Amino acid sequence: MAGRPAILPSLLARQLADLSLSDDETELPLVKDEVIYPTTAEIFAEKRPKILPNIVDGPYPSLEKYLKIQYDLLREDFIGPLRSDLTNFEKYGNKNALQNIKFHKVVFLRKGAKHEKSCYYAHIVSQLDQNLRATGGSKRLIPGSFVLFYYENLRDVVCGKIEDSENIFKYKRFLVSLHPDTVMDFDRTYTMIEYTVFFEPYHCALKVLKGMSRDTFPMERYVVELNLSVNRPSYRKRISTSTSDLSTFNKSQSDAFLNALNKEFVLIQGPPGTGKTFLGLEIVKNLLKTTSEYPLLVVTYKNHALDQFLEGLLDDTKDIIRFGAQSKNPKVSKLTAKHQRNEQNDEFRNRTIDSCYGKYADAETRLKQIGSHLEIINTGEVVIQISILPLPVSLGANWNQLKNYTTNIEWLLFKTKDGGDLQRETLSLIHPIMKNKTILLFMSTIRTLQREINDAINDVEVNPTSIRTRTKLGEFSDEKLEKLKTFVDNIDTGKLKGYMSTLPPLHINQLTADEYEDPFKMPLPKRWQIYKTFLKGHVDKLHVKIDSAIADYKKAYMRFDSVSSPDNIRLMKKMKVIGMTTTCAARMRDSLESVKFPIVVIEEAAEVLESHVISAVTKDCKHLILIGDHKQLRPAVADFEVETKYRLGVSLFERMVANGVECHTLDVQHRMRPEISSLIVPYIYPTLKDHESVKKYPDVRGVAGNMFFLHHEQPESNSGECSKENKHEADFLLKFAEYLLQNGYKPEEITILSAYLGQVTTLHRKRRSCSHPGMQQIPIKSVDDYQGEENKIILLSLVRNNEESKIGFLSNEKRVCVALSRAREGLYIMGNIKHLTSRSRLWKDIEHTLISQNDVGPKISLKCQLHNRITHVDSCKDFGHLEQGGCRRKCMKELDCGHVCPQQCHGRDIGHIAEYFCREKCERYPCRAHPKVRCTSLCSMECARCEASIDHKLTCGHLAKCYMFTLDEDRIGSLKDDSHCEEVVDMKLNCNHNTILKCYLKFDSLEKKCHECTNKTKKHVRFTKNTRL
Repeated sequence: MAGRPAILPSLLARQLADLSLSDDETELPLVKDEVIYPTTAEIFAEKRPKILPNIVDGPYPSLEKYLKIQYDLLREDFIGPLRSDLTNFEKYGNKNALQNIKFHKVVFLRKGAKHEKSCYYAHIVSQLDQNLRATGGSKRLIPGSFVLFYYENLRDVVCGKIEDSENIFKYKRFLVSLHPDTVMDFDRTYTMIEYTVFFEPYHCALKVLKGMSRDTFPMERYVVELNLSVNRPSYRKRISTSTSDLSTFNKSQSDAFLNALNKEFVLIQGPPGTGKTFLGLEIVKNLLKTTSEYPLLVVTYKNHALDQFLEGLLDDTKDIIRFGAQSKNPKVSKLTAKHQRNEQNDEFRNRTIDSCYGKYADAETRLKQIGSHLEIINTGEVVIQISILPLPVSLGANWNQLKNYTTNIEWLLFKTKDGGDLQRETLSLIHPIMKNKTILLFMSTIRTLQREINDAINDVEVNPTSIRTRTKLGEFSDEKLEKLKTFVDNIDTGKLKGYMSTLPPLHINQLTADEYEDPFKMPLPKRWQIYKTFLKGHVDKLHVKIDSAIADYKKAYMRFDSVSSPDNIRLMKKMKVIGMTTTCAARMRDSLESVKFPIVVIEEAAEVLESHVISAVTKDCKHLILIGDHKQLRPAVADFEVETKYRLGVSLFERMVANGVECHTLDVQHRMRPEISSLIVPYIYPTLKDHESVKKYPDVRGVAGNMFFLHHEQPESNSGECSKENKHEADFLLKFAEYLLQNGYKPEEITILSAYLGQVTTLHRKRRSCSHPGMQQIPIKSVDDYQGEENKIILLSLVRNNEESKIGFLSNEKRVCVALSRAREGLYIMGNIKHLTSRSRLWKDIEHTLISQNDVGPKISLKCQLHNRITHVDSCKDFGHLEQGGCRRKCMKELDCGHVCPQQCHGRDIGHIAEYFCREKCERYPCRAHPKVRCTSLCSMECARCEASIDHKLTCGHLAKCYMFTLDEDRIGSLKDDSHCEEVVDMKLNCNHNTILKCYLKFDSLEKKCHECTNKTKKHVRFTKNTRL
């Protein structure tokens, strides 16, 4: 690609750029002095702080200005949407109108720790919204999420980051790190603001930018100074002529390949289907063969792309390690750092790490045990045995009786001591249910006893919670059971739990003389207040132990980390290829700087924010290869104004191309059939050509055309997620997908896409009611999430359909490019073509192509595979006549046997082999011994064995069947097996009940379940030959 006609020398450009800035703009504070977490003042500021836009035209005047602008833009992209939502909430108070924040009620349970961080365990006491519960795999409330807490005043917020949320959907509990000086009140219920913009990638990149200087910044000559003269890699002494066979490349691939080997700063643009991943793999394979500059770092934006790239290298080298999240690819999962550590057999290292980890794990276990004890107390469901609580020494002897297990329970449950037979019986029944004598499962025990008594009265046969309890209840008379039921039902667990949760503690000085002398003279509520005073002393001691355990835990972790961190570096240095995502690279920046990667390859480079790319590259990089496509989606940016006005959405890749840095573009696509590629060529990619292979795809089964735009005017609506949905499109495309399955396509060969997350949610929800089992396996994705992927058939929902002809995202050429370029063989689109063309020049061009190919209209034509009949459909009800994926006629195809298929026309198994086989009765006479005996099987099945009896008595007394003999020519031969008689006979079990079995069974070793007596005995009954009737 040709560069710009002229470019100013970097020094002069820098001087001119400085002249255009005011004095206050040139005196920028250093990034290293900035904070990462948002401050309260920033969150509640009335307007956006003064920040400078990304310089996308020309060089940066200095490295300091570059770092400041990138840092400020990235940080403001995170803070901006939060500030906007909180401002709207303060003004209008409408929580439902907020796009990026959700509200929850939480209580703090106890202190905790995660590695070196100070943390608290918190519990969500409000109901989790259904969308969050339904999307358990979503990126909400996961480790790395940003949350805020306040008690009464919104502006007194405390910021935190979720560290562990493994049990959040089951138990609504999570671990959050806060500022070390923060103290949370365990007796308060806080409001938690969940910020749905994921914090972790921002936090990692900002931390790297904050620590950068001229001594650590990579590729400044190109990134900052924008020098168009690209040097040869310093480790190459001469220009490389590849040792690879270039015959496997087309011309554009060959040029890009050679350029990648011989330039130190490389840009390769790969339009859809042009094989940019294939080319990237070939470049890396060549570098592995021709250089000793190891290890080589491969970085991608998504985990899926990383797995795909690393898997492609396995045939060339096994010296690969993958860092970051666990891989879902079984081949790549063996390359993960965790797996590699387990495989390495370094006795000294293992002994050292195991020793450190053992101490760390012991401290963590102790912390969890104490914490678990505290959390159980906080449930309000349990009572701690008074014998282990700290009682004042001044209390009299009568108080010591409460240390007795039974008396302890009696004191908290009943008004008087020794309150009669029913009270004593209740206490004796509670005793075996409460197995733990320290933590009494109080409320659940009483509810269990109430249920057990009910079951005993109704003679319900269920597995009892306590055999001893059920056995004792079985000894009671019906009259006594009824009295016991009334007595136990009067124990109000709700009221007891209310005592636990609402009554304040009461100091013993507030007791009367009689109450002080005899604790049973107190009313029940007062007893619970005194108990809570004792309990508070116990809890205070537990918190002191927690603080001690946290200190030990942090000390042990720091020691473990000091031993294991060099282990990462040691593992990296032993390998040839290291793989990680951009976020992981930023997180492991210290390790990357220690290893000093000379070669870095970044795939999906145009999808990644510039600051994230820079965070993944160190000063020691001698060779940087960026592979991407700036005409597809830009990096994801949270704040629309920061993306557009301040141009944060322009990636490093796009900025370099726009400024004339040499970029090689691949120009032959191997994905889309020509009808589909015509939608983006020449409008988006003027020079893109089709490979011959895409012209040989088979036609889509069951449809008259391989591409179609179904125009309709059914209106959109707002979904509950501040997004858009179109229920008509959702219903139709789900029916269409089911029709394609009926035509023999596998679920994984079809993908339903939409430009709107609200529509994706609607499609998922409506799919649950689809009857076809394969429907649940069809991928349903947003266009943004599907970049880099492809499928045989794509069904695309454009959603927008409104009176104002607004088209939103669909005016974005890059998003349209991705949406229209995912399909290989079939692309079917639903939307309002008139609205699109009224708002977008690109859509007007696309409409022109669609009309010229007769691929747009109000009805789509389906084509029956068996009769070639055309059915025009535009609504879900039209599919009702095509239940088998064919047309309305009977199949009537003649089968190999001569019969015809009587089924309704079907799209699957048109060869009538697997599902639609002949079901007529067989007309053959297969037995040579009995030529007049007709086969009893279906026509399409193998003929059944002959069941005719032979005049030969077996040892059991039954007549032999024909199939038990071998045939010698046409005569009956010898008996094959005298002991395999399948005659059905009655048997008597040793319990004297009868059963039915086949005669040949070996009775000596058989156990048979007797259905008549098994409910009582719960056992199988053995019988022998002697029991046979």
